Amino acid sequence: MTRIPGAIYRPDIAILTALPKEHAAVRTLMDDAVSHSETDHQGTRHYTFGTMPARDNGKHSLALTMVGVGNNISAIATTQLLNDLPTIRTVILSGIAGGIPNPTSATDHVRLGDIVVSSEEGIVQFDFVKDEFFAIVSRHPPRPASSNLLRAARMLEADAFHGLRPWEVVIDQVLSTLRWKRPPSTTDKLASPDDPTKLLKHPKDPIRINGKPRVFLGTIASSNTLLKNPVRRDELRRRHNAKAVEMEASGTADAAWMAQAHHFVIRGICDYCDSKKGDGWQNYAAAAAAGYLRSLLARVGEAGRRNIPRIAIDSVRPEVARSDVASAEYLSLDDDVLHQIEATQNCLLSLLADGSHAAQLLIPTISWITSIDRKFHQHRLLEREARALQAISAEVRQVGMAYSSSSVSPVERLSLNLLDRYQGSSVLRSNWEVRCAIGNLLTLAVSEPAGSTSALISEVMQKSVSGANWDLAQMLFDALHHATPLGDSGRDFMLTTAI
Repeated sequence: MTRIPGAIYRPDIAILTALPKEHAAVRTLMDDAVSHSETDHQGTRHYTFGTMPARDNGKHSLALTMVGVGNNISAIATTQLLNDLPTIRTVILSGIAGGIPNPTSATDHVRLGDIVVSSEEGIVQFDFVKDEFFAIVSRHPPRPASSNLLRAARMLEADAFHGLRPWEVVIDQVLSTLRWKRPPSTTDKLASPDDPTKLLKHPKDPIRINGKPRVFLGTIASSNTLLKNPVRRDELRRRHNAKAVEMEASGTADAAWMAQAHHFVIRGICDYCDSKKGDGWQNYAAAAAAGYLRSLLARVGEAGRRNIPRIAIDSVRPEVARSDVASAEYLSLDDDVLHQIEATQNCLLSLLADGSHAAQLLIPTISWITSIDRKFHQHRLLEREARALQAISAEVRQVGMAYSSSSVSPVERLSLNLLDRYQGSSVLRSNWEVRCAIGNLLTLAVSEPAGSTSALISEVMQKSVSGANWDLAQMLFDALHHATPLGDSGRDFMLTTAI
């Protein structure tokens, strides 16, 4: 399991960008920002953790990352992020896009520097089509936006009629910090789709404020194609009522939909998807999207415990199947639990590395600690599991490498001590994972050539008889039934798969 600071920060919202300038604009507006890079078998991912204001003086915990250009790479990066940070329930894409103007209607006329955000129609991937003889038919189902963020966007729209546009102040803050400027309005030129040398006049719009962005809620068209065709652009407006064109949203929306997460898209308009497409408005468009993002989140309440994923009913875990999931007591997770998990894992791995024949007895315990680690990262650790972790961690620290007796190795001594704790602890005895770990441990012990003389097996036999502990008797019986001699290759395989 990836151990990144997300386990400590526990972000509930991810902000995704495709370009460095988009990332810089959002990063400027994050409070208490901390950057982190993680490298494993999936490659290297870069995250910035921080906060933004929420409603009622709350705070949103955020993770910012750059997914790259294009829907394919965006979908992959979004999936990786949701796997790395399972507490995230909403992903927001912030950045630039091409606008779809409508010079015949002021209410639908998108201009450079404006902001387009997701509406009920969501994202349409317009290059996912069925190519018929007489027509090209779109096949991509629209991915609707997060209803919570959409309601907040509607409230901001209503406030704008009263002259309240908080994003304008935030946009100026980004421009000042990054030393960017809004291009002159004279550079906002719209060419005719029929004749690129002919310029069209922008319609008079009584709502528009000169030098300030207007916000539109509408469909966003997405594809892997960089669009510089005004005829195709206008077709998207007529067919899908689209107001912006970009290249990452459908990939992110699909990845979020598959992971049962919400998504939302905010785009600043930097060109008209025609032959005059350029970079002059990109910085301002990135700042406009970031400014609206912070203003939108300020209208939304921070995520509460009601958003913590519930444990699933799983038939291979009887105690969960029998429990009342709705009333499960979740631990209030903190950094100490994470450090306790890591310290226990490190100590167990150091014992495993001693190479003795008894080292493989640690495999079940390491596997159980790994399952605790995974639940911590998924924000699903129960109070009883944390208490079991505390008991086992204390025993691991106590044993360490203190025992040097040739007759009882540190590993076997640890196993005996854990068995003692299991015998006298109702917490451990009620924990299914601990019972499985001890049962597997006994199986491995019996499989050893010297299994019949193992102090661990002898101790289990005595405890099961003297204490009338039928749990241990059943575990030992199962161990004898399932045990098989393990050669060097089998032992190496089990050590490798356990780690």
